Amino acid sequence: MSHLRENLQYLRAQRGMSQAQLAARLDVSRQSVAKWEAEKSYPEMEKLIKICEIFGCSMDGLVRGDLAAPMSDAVEEGTERVDIVSEPPTLETSRSKPETTALVEGCAWADYDTFMMARARTLALAAFLPAIGFSAEFFTEAVQADLTGEINQLGPILLTVCIAFSVALGVAAHRARTAFITNNESVVDPGCGAEAVRGQRKRSVYLSLSLVVAIALASSLIPGLDGRSAYASAAYWLAIAIATGLTVNSWVRASALDTDRYNKAAKRFLAKKDSGGGRET
Repeated sequence: MSHLRENLQYLRAQRGMSQAQLAARLDVSRQSVAKWEAEKSYPEMEKLIKICEIFGCSMDGLVRGDLAAPMSDAVEEGTERVDIVSEPPTLETSRSKPETTALVEGCAWADYDTFMMARARTLALAAFLPAIGFSAEFFTEAVQADLTGEINQLGPILLTVCIAFSVALGVAAHRARTAFITNNESVVDPGCGAEAVRGQRKRSVYLSLSLVVAIALASSLIPGLDGRSAYASAAYWLAIAIATGLTVNSWVRASALDTDRYNKAAKRFLAKKDSGGGRET
């Protein structure tokens, strides 16, 4: 059971900090903090980490503990009591002092989530580039036809460059994942505190997929997509590029919560690497 609402209110009161002041330090709106405390939404993992740093508490204490309860009450009731610690959780302390976070043994999920957020941005850009290349090709040809009446090879060159960058980003993402798995053979499950985050990220996937479907269906309704209007085709491919990038980004972000899948894939990869076949599947 999450006690984020009560703990956040308690920690703010202890510091004499308003919702607006906390929001400013987290770079969010005051309404966001209000929704967290009303249990209408849940902060992203990076915001939870920042809250722990601001108030000097553990992740476990913030999400699942009862920071406002006296120690004696917690002992009498037989419930878990997690005190505010003197130093905030960091990349180093998450490994050297597992009692200060909800993460023990294996890679801290916060570190894994940070890696996956970067991977999501890289793969989203890799998915975005080919479609934006087609958009640039159509737009370039349309402009050339209007200005000179002749079409050169600039459009195809732009498309080729976009595809080349996309492939390079894909290779870089693969190598980064391989290096991460080599250094982190397992990831600790984020636990019940990430349920709200899980729901938010799944909704983002559904919304992105809905956008892709809507664009695909709209293709039959947009004039000029029969090949006679290069400008309309350019706009259409731009919409596809944006939708594809958003979908890939949200999908990878959501997959960060499936630690079992990562652990199984890492185990297979490391077993193959140890046996002499270091290629990831």
